[in-house]
Amino acid sequence: SNFKSGAVVFFDQTPLVTHFASPTQLGADVPASLISAIGVHAVSVQNLGESPSNQVIFEVLPDPPLIGSLDPPSVIAGAGDLTVTITGEKFQPGAVVLVIEGLQGEILDTTVINSQRLQARVPAALIQAPNNLKMAVVNPDTGTSNVATLKVFIKDPLVINEYLADPPAGPEGDANGDGTRSSSQDEFVEILNRSADPIDISGYKLFDADAVRHVFAAGTIIPAFEVAVVFGGGTPTGSFGNAAENHLVFRASTGGLSLNNGGDTISLQDAQGHVVQEIKFGPGEGGAGQSLNRDPDGDGATFTLHTIVAADSSRLFSPGTKAAGQTFTIKPSIRAISPGTVRVGAAQFTLSVSGTNFLPGAVVLIGNTALETVFRSDTQLEATVPAGLVAEGGGADVRVRNPRGELSSIARLLIVDDPPKITKITPQTTGTGADNLEVSITGERFQRGAGVLVQGASVNTTFVSSTTLVAVVPSTFFTRAADLPLLVVNADGNQSNALTLTVENGPLITRLSRGKIKAGIGAFELTVGGVAFKPGVVLFANDTALSTTFVSESSFTARIPAEMTAQPGVLTLQARHPDGGRSNTVKLKVVQ
Repeated sequence: SNFKSGAVVFFDQTPLVTHFASPTQLGADVPASLISAIGVHAVSVQNLGESPSNQVIFEVLPDPPLIGSLDPPSVIAGAGDLTVTITGEKFQPGAVVLVIEGLQGEILDTTVINSQRLQARVPAALIQAPNNLKMAVVNPDTGTSNVATLKVFIKDPLVINEYLADPPAGPEGDANGDGTRSSSQDEFVEILNRSADPIDISGYKLFDADAVRHVFAAGTIIPAFEVAVVFGGGTPTGSFGNAAENHLVFRASTGGLSLNNGGDTISLQDAQGHVVQEIKFGPGEGGAGQSLNRDPDGDGATFTLHTIVAADSSRLFSPGTKAAGQTFTIKPSIRAISPGTVRVGAAQFTLSVSGTNFLPGAVVLIGNTALETVFRSDTQLEATVPAGLVAEGGGADVRVRNPRGELSSIARLLIVDDPPKITKITPQTTGTGADNLEVSITGERFQRGAGVLVQGASVNTTFVSSTTLVAVVPSTFFTRAADLPLLVVNADGNQSNALTLTVENGPLITRLSRGKIKAGIGAFELTVGGVAFKPGVVLFANDTALSTTFVSESSFTARIPAEMTAQPGVLTLQARHPDGGRSNTVKLKVVQ
């Protein structure tokens, strides 16, 4: 403050060319030579004939390096010393790789290959257990890169955890819960993801000793610490822990698992044919009348009778759950949020989330943004919502994530704004016969998730921006001339004003200059007669646009190319206007 006309900015002791803007603002030109090196500089201001002001610090920072990728990006726990190749930009001679742990860091042995590539040795001690190692490159000038993560996976992250080759006799053998005990349909294999990351098993195959028994479909993903269950057949009925909710309960895609009671091999292979897990069992396990389960459950290296692992002689199997019946993960559930509605642009506020199965360390998410969360109880959380997350009207997805990554279903926080307003639609007019007409809607305050209603019916809508939507109006609206009211409904429930999409009588073909032609005639000109033709009309033959010349409202000509008349057949003709209007269809025969 208190700057006067003629004041000068000093950079250390060097006066700069200074531009007076106001008593509270100056501009100064800093030559490149003064900021060519990293360091700290003092900046001050001196009015003419007065003492210098206080000094403030101006820091010249290094140009930081950038990590693009790690190779390998992951490793199995216990793999021993590992050399990681880091690719990126601006690596300097003498740069080192730092593993960041909290406020501490460990420098790795580093070899700089060039400015875009270096290698670092990760000692076995750092990858002994599952973890996410955060790595950064530090140049000699102290420039520090972004953080890249080396994922350390549990050894054998995907395992066969339980299998049933011999369903018990009687009703208690109904493992798939469909009400019928079957020696083949109630067989099952349970596959457990023991890692903290989802695993995509698309294309994985389950074998017995003889053949492929199940192929996992594209998009099959097992969440962290959860399971997939494959039954021999039947109609699996029940929750099977969280597996049914996760859409991970299957019937063998080949019609059965065919596990041999006299002994067999169960093999899980990935989509490239590599063996992920293989279990061999003999007649003692194959004819046990109960499942075999890892002991201890999930972590054991060997299999034991299920009743022993469960410590309960009545528990003969547990597809989808732990041996004792608990779910593998505890999924939180949201019952209500408060407030459920806020005004767009609201200041920071506290969101109360009530539900069940909240664990200490649970976090509330809005979209993918984790909020500062206070754990009150297993049924109550409180989260601080910053103003920036409610700066745009619409709906926000609220979820709870427990410490092991389990996600709740979505609750909706409405961010209410003033109603939207439509100022223009394009086109404003179309003709009968239009099909999937694309209408651009221009206006104000459109929200993500906004929908367009035509005559009160919802149509497919794409959000482009807060001022533009695109709607696709199907042909059912264009069977006759009409005035169609069109309006926008925002995600917060507010509706816009309505504008009218006018449907006029479209073109009508009543005659052709030729009703049939001879194959091989070559290209020729066809005259089309009718009503309501407009400039820009195009004739389509078998959905292919032809060169067309508008003559009048009752006539136009089109050139039929030689390739369309080379062989006998039928050409389906239709006139189409630029506004989407379409005529009736007529046939032109190509005869021998």
